[in-house]
Amino acid sequence: MALSPAIHRAVPIGGVFAAGVMGFGFALCLIGPAMAVSAAGRRRAQVVGATIAIGAVGFAVNFIALAWSPAAPLRFLSPFHSYAPGDALAEGGVLWPRLGILVGTVQEMGRQPASSRGHLGAGAGGAAGVGVMGVFVIAAAALDAPAGLSARGFRISA
Repeated sequence: MALSPAIHRAVPIGGVFAAGVMGFGFALCLIGPAMAVSAAGRRRAQVVGATIAIGAVGFAVNFIALAWSPAAPLRFLSPFHSYAPGDALAEGGVLWPRLGILVGTVQEMGRQPASSRGHLGAGAGGAAGVGVMGVFVIAAAALDAPAGLSARGFRISA
């Protein structure tokens, strides 16, 4: 941004920070399923392939849902729907409901029972119930739904 003063004036630094936070949430969202696949997999190639497939399927579902209106409700199944760095950049703040959905994925994946190899134990509180973060994820998804409140209503500026 130092190379272009016009962009620096148009994009608030809070938006850049918010986009980075959203990127961190997206990374955490992909780490959860990757850890679950790693716990269940026996060979490294299977784990890497399954993790790439999870990301590719998520991207494809989001793309199809955006391009084809009958598939529009499927966009909520993809982490690429909740990852909106452009919106965070433009709004100048973190989109908290969407960040909650992204971060909640890794926490809920960690709550699953231990695998046969024992790499992935139950999270704090065990595997019973949804957990506090799970309730937040469900509430955030409801707020982000088309009939609910806009995620832009929940933002902070730096």
